[in-house]
Amino acid sequence: MKKARTCFRCKASFHSDGLYYCSLNYKIDAATGTPKEPCPKPLSNPKLVKADKAQCHFAENDKQALIALLEPREKTKILCHSELNGIWLCNEDFTTELRLLLLGNIRLTISRVCFQNQRQGTMTAVIEYLYDFCRQHDIRTILIQSVLTKEMVSWCCKNEFRPSLTSSFTNNQGIILGDYEKTI
Repeated sequence: MKKARTCFRCKASFHSDGLYYCSLNYKIDAATGTPKEPCPKPLSNPKLVKADKAQCHFAENDKQALIALLEPREKTKILCHSELNGIWLCNEDFTTELRLLLLGNIRLTISRVCFQNQRQGTMTAVIEYLYDFCRQHDIRTILIQSVLTKEMVSWCCKNEFRPSLTSSFTNNQGIILGDYEKTI
C-alpha cells in the first residue's frame, strides 16, 4: 500500500512509493529521469532530492570538500566538529573558524567566519560550494549571521547579500551591521 504524503508547498496529496521527487515535487521516473505528476504550484530550479526533505544534513563528502577548500588557503590543519544541525570547521587554536547551521531545508546559516589569511578568495570559494549544496537540498535562503566588519559588509554587498530587515542596524559610521541574507 502506498503511503500518502503532502506537498510541502501547496499541501496537495501525493503518494510516496520509494521514488524520487524533485524540488518541484515532480515524481521522477528513475529509469528515464523524466518528471511525472507535477505539483500544482511548482517552485523554480528543479534538482533531484530524496522525497523526505527533513533529512537535510552535511554528509561526510561535504565536510571533506569544505576542509579541502580551507586547508590550503589557511595553511593549517582544519578539524570538523559535527553538531546536531550543522558543522563547525576550525583549526586547533580557533584562529580559523567557520560554522554552518541548517534549519531543515529552509535556511543555511553561516556564522563564526574567521580566517587568518584574508583576501585570498576563501569565503568566495566556500560560498560557491554552499550555493551548490543549497541547490542540491532545495534550501532557498543563506544567512550570514552577525556581520561586524567593514570588509565583511563589502563582501556581502559584492555577493548580493542584503541586510536582514529584522536583524541589522546602522552604526555611527553609516555601515549596516548585523545579519545579511540572500535568497537563491
